Amino acid sequence: MSTSLNPKEANSAPERDVTKSSPESAASPAEGQDKVSTGAKKKKKVRVVYYEDRGETLYSMAALNGKTPEEQEEYDKKRKNFVRLSAKEKRAAILAAFQVYGPPFLCLIGAFTLAALLLYFFLK
Repeated sequence: MSTSLNPKEANSAPERDVTKSSPESAASPAEGQDKVSTGAKKKKKVRVVYYEDRGETLYSMAALNGKTPEEQEEYDKKRKNFVRLSAKEKRAAILAAFQVYGPPFLCLIGAFTLAALLLYFFLK
């Protein structure tokens, strides 16, 4: 290790001596190649094997949403029997829901408003 004060010299990696022969380059090189080995080896080609799809299910994807395949089939059957509503019927159903749930909802809002006003005036 050198005791140089120059940070570039202290952090630099030692240079490689490419003139030395390695056991790989000791064998006689092929024609047209230099004696100096570059160190790069030829990559082995990966053989890709394609399998024919036989249509078998290895794992049912129905369980990903938390249902077993049997439950999913039952759910699909029930969903198939749903009643479709026209636009007028849907509007009538929504209006009926507002008429049923509107008054209790307004009473609840009124009660909280009355409580807030009482607290405001008594704590003022």
